Amino acid sequence: MKVAERNLKVVLVDASPKMGRIGGDKLIAASGLLTSEKGSLLEKVRKLEDRAVEEFHRESTRRGHASLLTTPTLYFWMQGSRMIDFFFTAFPFGSYLMFSSRRIPVEERSLLVPSEVANSRLSKRYERVSLRMLRAYRESLREAKMDFARCLLPLGFSSYGFFSFPLQTLLTAYHESSRLGENVPKEIRVACERLSAVAKEHFPMTLSSAALGGKTGFTFPNVFGESRVEERRGVKVVYLHDDLPRVLRKFKRSRTKDYRKLVSEAHDKILVRVVDEVSLAAWNEIKRHRTVRQRVESVYSAARRRKFYPVDRQARKEYGDLLEESVSLYEDLISEGIGRGEAAYILPHALKVRLVLLLDGYHLFSPFGFFGVRLCSTAYAEVRELCERTKEKVVEELPEADGLIEPKCKLGVCPERKSCGYVKKFLG
Repeated sequence: MKVAERNLKVVLVDASPKMGRIGGDKLIAASGLLTSEKGSLLEKVRKLEDRAVEEFHRESTRRGHASLLTTPTLYFWMQGSRMIDFFFTAFPFGSYLMFSSRRIPVEERSLLVPSEVANSRLSKRYERVSLRMLRAYRESLREAKMDFARCLLPLGFSSYGFFSFPLQTLLTAYHESSRLGENVPKEIRVACERLSAVAKEHFPMTLSSAALGGKTGFTFPNVFGESRVEERRGVKVVYLHDDLPRVLRKFKRSRTKDYRKLVSEAHDKILVRVVDEVSLAAWNEIKRHRTVRQRVESVYSAARRRKFYPVDRQARKEYGDLLEESVSLYEDLISEGIGRGEAAYILPHALKVRLVLLLDGYHLFSPFGFFGVRLCSTAYAEVRELCERTKEKVVEELPEADGLIEPKCKLGVCPERKSCGYVKKFLG
């Protein structure tokens, strides 16, 4: 099996802003100074001396101004395990094009082991359990159950993707991985160090002055963090403006279904709070909706509860013992002195984590909000089930929403390669 840290690759594709030979530090300083004085960018850049650039960053960037730290951007390709995917794609301010285990089969050569485990007396057992999980995955694939099959995979397999990160997101990642220490897999900490080294080459003054950058970054759902979700499962409309029922009735009467107009009127008139449990595989889908405010419990808290998806009898009979064994091995690795972040590589994607979602009118009513995307028949089944449960509860409290919380084909056209036929409901 490949060692996770050796499999890790971080490749810089580009860094911006830059203009010819003029680097990012100078362009950011010139643009920042022009927010409080008149002039053109080219003229300001030509006249600006290096000493003035250093002084600007020392006086302004160090205070943590978001506009100065979100302007510099790194574009990079990263190869690692699913740990990389779970951590780095959880940041709301960033963009990602990632390997999809719903579309690409996982092979034996993709399995990874962290170095700490590889050098332990439990390494052979780790390999045996990983291979058994892979065989179970393949058996399920033969039955054409891709969504179920990937739940049987351990977190320790190879993944990759293209990332776009503003500097503040990178600083937040670095700060959190350092603060949490061994709670975060070593692979992630190494990746953060490499990215910081690359950023220092391109934005040395900005980076060295960003003392508050990582500490002032926007919150993100960190499955390797310390969060716990102890509330009961349920759906609650925590805010409902008195005018929303009228807005929805008016939209229903309209001949032209202008969803953009509906969302512009309704997005701030409702807030729904969802507390539920989903598999790690499902959470990895949900967190991609970056404008959904969300919180997730740590994978370590979830491992103590030992709940898995799916929970039907057949799945428990065939694979329940294997899922239990993977968590038992995780616990034994920790007992051997292996860090939690490294032991977690053997945990299955079926492991359920608790999460909290806050959904506004955009995600309820927009064809491309959370419900519009995840109620589609092509969406991951478990997430679709979550949306159906939530939709039912919202309509109970807000009957006017019935028929409006629907998949994206409510526009009257199916954008998918193969239509399931549900679009016909909206063509009358």
